[in-house]
Amino acid sequence: MSAALRSTVSARSRRQERLARQQQREANWVEGTAALAPDRSFSPLTPVPDLPQPEVQPPATVESLPLPTEVPLWLRASLAVQQATLFLSCGLAAAVLAAYAVNVYSQQSWGKVYQELQLLRRNERQLISANEILRNQLAQQADQAGNGLVNPKPQHMIFLEPTPVTSAPVAVAEPLPRPQQEEPIGY
Repeated sequence: MSAALRSTVSARSRRQERLARQQQREANWVEGTAALAPDRSFSPLTPVPDLPQPEVQPPATVESLPLPTEVPLWLRASLAVQQATLFLSCGLAAAVLAAYAVNVYSQQSWGKVYQELQLLRRNERQLISANEILRNQLAQQADQAGNGLVNPKPQHMIFLEPTPVTSAPVAVAEPLPRPQQEEPIGY
């Protein structure tokens, strides 16, 4: 009796009806979106046949990841050379910057000192010329009569007697006591 109640519609016809309804929905959707964006043209989607899904079974055992292998010698050497050249280039860059800074600083300080030297030389020339002008004025005043100046003569010289030399008492220095040196125990 259960066979008599079975539907007369086959599975194939039900699939065809489902595809027809899906195509109708897609066509309605395309028509509805065509009004919103008339410059775009959509093609109806083609149905994808139902493919059987493979059954996925969980693995019976957990697989471990492979252990990392040791890095080859040539690769380690290459990395060491790379690190060494990195440190060397950083050191050279620092040395170049230091040499540049010393060079700039020495030029600036030399320029300041040279300006001071030029100022001192100019002051020296001014002092020499002022000294010579004063000497010339004194010579001209000495040549004028009536100023009360006389030429030096040996009779007008004043001689002073030297003071007697007295010896200062000499203090006898006592020798300092020698510090006692302890010999190391460990020798």
